[in-house]
Amino acid sequence: MFLKSINKIAAFFRRSLKKKNTRREIAVLSFKFLGDTVFTIPAIDLIQKRYPDYRITIFCYAGSRAIYELFFKNINYECYGKEDWDLDSRKFNFRIFKGIKRIRELNFEMIFDFTILYKSALICLFSGADISVGFGNKILEGCYDYFSPKKRNCHLMDMFVTSLEKILPEGFSAEKEFKVSLGKINKILLHPLAGWKAKEWNHEKYIQLAGQLKNDFEVEFIAEKGLLSSDLTQKISELNLKLILSVRIEELFEAVMNNDLIVSNDTGIIYIASLLGKPTFTIYGPTNPRYSLPFGKYHRFIQKKIECSPRPEEQYCYLEAGKRCPLFECMNHLTVNEVYSGLTTFISEINNLESLAAS
Repeated sequence: MFLKSINKIAAFFRRSLKKKNTRREIAVLSFKFLGDTVFTIPAIDLIQKRYPDYRITIFCYAGSRAIYELFFKNINYECYGKEDWDLDSRKFNFRIFKGIKRIRELNFEMIFDFTILYKSALICLFSGADISVGFGNKILEGCYDYFSPKKRNCHLMDMFVTSLEKILPEGFSAEKEFKVSLGKINKILLHPLAGWKAKEWNHEKYIQLAGQLKNDFEVEFIAEKGLLSSDLTQKISELNLKLILSVRIEELFEAVMNNDLIVSNDTGIIYIASLLGKPTFTIYGPTNPRYSLPFGKYHRFIQKKIECSPRPEEQYCYLEAGKRCPLFECMNHLTVNEVYSGLTTFISEINNLESLAAS
């Protein structure tokens, strides 16, 4: 009863604030981190195909713009820092009114919310747009004209795509698999970091893996500058391997493009590599590959299943994707030989396909 009352009040404000816009302008709120930015691309592509005569503006972080520009050529952008509208913080502050003011003054006919935070929902509520589309927690339903509860048990790309179902006519389907530019695997890029420690395979094991791979392949490491320990940096140097310390996202793009295969934990570089058309091999631990592994047969993974690993219907383990885990057993029990065997088998399959194509 309380939830229905909240949504009715929100819907009343939303309808009363509409501007009756006739301009063919669409806003997409997509303040996401790097990997999640890639997950929104099929849905934004659908919007562009559904409304080909509309001018689309994506509101996002600067790093996300660089990713979107790899795929979209005729879209406008407004980029803001994480502190500008302060969408990430759960605590309310008045900076949110800067976002509301900016959206209202641009007079969008339609607004799509892929940020799915309560502050982005408030921006949609007060946007003045004729049509607002969003998804997420049911308490936000009244902020949108078209709302879908957040989908469970589906790939994260599908979560954004299915939020559009109510406005898409029959026949519209999303392209979720990015084309891979396949070639013989000679150079391998290793990325040992992740968004949090529980998702990282042991750094010493990455060194051992690199030591085995360098006998047959050219191997490079990449990490964001300032995040690798001096000990790991020294060990990479002792193996006489190249270490790329990236500062700008364009440096990440360049490193990915200069290699034939990307190996990493479950983190953004894997999804960027798939967008750039590179095969990937992902080391999973407390998260479920069903929810995030790039689509297509040229993206493989390895995961050590233990008692507390996420079940098929769970996005991550019950310890908040390992954030509350003191042991990291799923990663610690995964051996170098297991990863090396799975990786080299995958490489052999690709190289055999390449040999057949050449003949």
